[in-house]
Amino acid sequence: MARSRSARPSVSSSSSQPKPKSDAYVGMLFIALAAQIAGVVFLYLDYSSYPDAKPKATPDFRLPADTKSGPAPAPAPAPAPAPAPAPMP
Repeated sequence: MARSRSARPSVSSSSSQPKPKSDAYVGMLFIALAAQIAGVVFLYLDYSSYPDAKPKATPDFRLPADTKSGPAPAPAPAPAPAPAPAPMP
């Protein structure tokens, strides 16, 4: 008696199918991962170059009290209105 074909594939037939190949998008995923890892490394190198101590306090520069400034300048004049459009021929 001949074997009947069933709708379900058998276990041995699924292993005989070839695995899907990696395409360009898988390569782009690896390139993106490498770029992110390089970014983290550069961020760490930049962060580690800063000293751990607080910076020195900067001196407070102020103008002497006897210096007086003049009045505020006048505002700029308003722009001229746009010219009227030319009539259509």
